[in-house]
Amino acid sequence: MLSRYTTLGSLVAMDVPSHLAAAAAGVIAGASLSEATEPLVRTIGGWASFGGAAMCAWEATRDEPRWDRAAGLGAAVGTVIGSLVLLHDIVTTW
Repeated sequence: MLSRYTTLGSLVAMDVPSHLAAAAAGVIAGASLSEATEPLVRTIGGWASFGGAAMCAWEATRDEPRWDRAAGLGAAVGTVIGSLVLLHDIVTTW
């Protein structure tokens, strides 16, 4: 049975035709790539969302709020903060 933990070596040992083994290896590699990038996307996206919401909340206190500027600036600042948090995490675990 194939799973995301199946290696190319175990596919060859099962006497799977080479084109099926290559296709299965591509699917397995895609799943691994998705698992590897999920924390990155979740962290940066979460901080960008938080930054946008925080800036919109702050902009709501003004007399003439400019929502587009607040959402854009907040998302940009949140992305930078999320990237720095991720960079710090990578450096400390390395």
